[in-house]
Amino acid sequence: QSQKPGIFSVQEALINQVNDLEKGVYKHAGVGRDDGKSAGEFSAIFYDTTQFTLKAENTFWLSETPEKAGSMGWDAACVRITTWVKLLDSKSGKSFFVFNTHFDHVGDTARLESAKLIKLKIDEIAGDNPVILTGDFNCRKGSAPYNVITEVKYSLPLSDSRYHSKNQDHEPEFSFVGSNFEGEQGNIIDHIFLSHHWKINQSGIINNCSNHRCPSDHLPVVAHVELL
Repeated sequence: QSQKPGIFSVQEALINQVNDLEKGVYKHAGVGRDDGKSAGEFSAIFYDTTQFTLKAENTFWLSETPEKAGSMGWDAACVRITTWVKLLDSKSGKSFFVFNTHFDHVGDTARLESAKLIKLKIDEIAGDNPVILTGDFNCRKGSAPYNVITEVKYSLPLSDSRYHSKNQDHEPEFSFVGSNFEGEQGNIIDHIFLSHHWKINQSGIINNCSNHRCPSDHLPVVAHVELL
């Protein structure tokens, strides 16, 4: 509520949590990862209906069979998904795509292949249109999956908003706080990536913990952006 985002993405949300967040001006896109309907975790995308109109949406699975609901890929420990939307900005009249994902926390191969698959899907779905990619990637800057996303491979390169904004808030230096709610410096595994179509005015991580109490085991990553 304090941030009033035009768009926000969540990971690990269950259907009751998704419904709770869909209040006021916000609507969501996404499905449960277990059955492609309502079972299991969502990687949902919420958007402000006073600012954006939903033009298209879908979900694919991070596996060798991405169209098969509930499929698990490579050496992953869990079923993983990516949800995407095409939104129309009512103010500018421009359209853009948002992809939201959650990479596996165990499988090294799964994370790398998931990055490759997402880049291929971005090329297939969005082409050269503006793209935002958000998620819990379970990998840090400089890792192999991170590099696939940011390099010119499979589709257009994407830039990490944290390192390409006009105003950078580098405190704290972690996004994962874990069950003990204590972050490890440098442990930034949640990212917002953007195509070259965006101006990144500000980026940062919100430390909304108090007395070892946090709303989540991950801190919110934010970016203030505008289409060029």
